[in-house]
Amino acid sequence: MAGYTYPIESGPNAGDHLLFTAYAGRVAGYTKVKSRDDQPSQEVVGTVQLFLPENIKNTTKQNFQNTNDGTALSGIANIFEQGNADNPPEMSGVLKTIKGIIGGGGDALTASLGAGGESATLAAQALGRSTAAANRHTLYQGPGYRSFSYAYNLMPKSEKESDVLTDIIEFFRMNMSPELSGNAGNFFTPPNYFELKYMIDGTESKHLNKIKPCVLTDFDVEFGGNGSFGMFASSGAPSVVNLSMTFQEVQLITRSDVKAGY
Repeated sequence: MAGYTYPIESGPNAGDHLLFTAYAGRVAGYTKVKSRDDQPSQEVVGTVQLFLPENIKNTTKQNFQNTNDGTALSGIANIFEQGNADNPPEMSGVLKTIKGIIGGGGDALTASLGAGGESATLAAQALGRSTAAANRHTLYQGPGYRSFSYAYNLMPKSEKESDVLTDIIEFFRMNMSPELSGNAGNFFTPPNYFELKYMIDGTESKHLNKIKPCVLTDFDVEFGGNGSFGMFASSGAPSVVNLSMTFQEVQLITRSDVKAGY
């Protein structure tokens, strides 16, 4: 198992750091049929220990959709409401028929009309009535997946530290990449997944949020900076390296997860 620490003088499990652990195996929400499972199949591939970034962000998002025209059922209800007062004679029979269907126990009709309201709105407008546009609803669609982004401006102090940084870059890129499978290489084996932990004084922080299993979706490397492309004289390794990375959880966060520190 590979283990890398930057800066190298900090030593493994020392002080405050962000610990990245890469796993091969199957995990719920990603490579298992189940979306939640407390028993992932874990095979540790390696770890990277970096100092805590300047900013740590935890964004929670819930997804909602607003209806545009209310529901079809509310549109018909609006027609009924005004229909008793000023129905044209030619429409009275139609409205009586619709009222009879609903009044006779129209559960199926109610279910079928509960989603889209465009037809009812058009019907109301054709009759010169008020439309159902004011009777709108907000529909809950579930939580969004959390993402975590980190940016590092790294300036190795020695060629040895530069070599470690090169290994770290390879570690992340290897574990976020797929492999070809099948006799003809027509399929991808999914990339490995990661576990991230905020470590304070060598133990997981009780104040910063926990993170569910993640996949690494973006990893950018920029060599050079500070006005010039600096290199170590003997090896030619860049003396300034900027890293930016984004991880996405593969499991959704619920109230019980928030209570547990996620």
